Amino acid sequence: MAVSAYGQAYEFRYNGAADVIFSYPPRGSGGRAFVHDAGNVLTINYEGDFTNGVKIGNSFWVANNGTLNTLSDAGIGTSIIENSEGWNRVLQVKGNTDAKTIVSTNAIQSGLWSHELGYYGALAGGMVGTRSNHPFSIITNQTAKVTILPNGNLGIGTSNPQAKLSVDGNILAKEIKIKTDVSVPDYVFESDYDLKSLAEIESYIKANKHLPEVPSAKQIQADGMDVAAMNLLLLKKVEEMTLHLIEKDKIINRIMERLEKLESTK
Repeated sequence: MAVSAYGQAYEFRYNGAADVIFSYPPRGSGGRAFVHDAGNVLTINYEGDFTNGVKIGNSFWVANNGTLNTLSDAGIGTSIIENSEGWNRVLQVKGNTDAKTIVSTNAIQSGLWSHELGYYGALAGGMVGTRSNHPFSIITNQTAKVTILPNGNLGIGTSNPQAKLSVDGNILAKEIKIKTDVSVPDYVFESDYDLKSLAEIESYIKANKHLPEVPSAKQIQADGMDVAAMNLLLLKKVEEMTLHLIEKDKIINRIMERLEKLESTK
């Protein structure tokens, strides 16, 4: 025990129970700074005797509630932190060829990875997502906007995508190219193609209220529409209609020829 120049007691002592006591009243009550704790653990600031936590250097400290705080950039695995843009704070995790940060609960692990050789089937570069078998979502304004399920289905505006890409909303694109295994209906122009007569088509329309092969409005409302298949089906109907027009044009031309002959014999 000693007395400071201010007339206040201060101490730096060992209490005989594996505790080192620091106390300087002008700065606070102090307490057990170093303790040889149970389980052969060295505890700093035992039981939070230093009420404002432990400070390391000028800018990093640990509060008694376990909060880590830093007033500068922080690096794990490096002392040279990349911040060429001048962000207010940067946390950098660096490995030689790969590094990752993980945020987890008892069941879920999600994180951010960098790997020079690629990992999890991804190319070399940056990766983000879940390590456990759970969905991964992108959130804005506390609401999920994009969700990727473990089976690879991606939903925009929906958290339950039923296809590789499900969009609940409008899509704006300069160009859309669809590749399909459905054959292009050029077979309509083959000589052995069974082209239904207009009378047969009329009869079908009267009975069913839609074109042959084309799904009904109720079917489309219930099951949706395959854009690629529908476009090819409409192409088929255009090709069939073209064949009918060609045939009608031939009939009209024959009628016109007969009319011209009749006119010439008058």
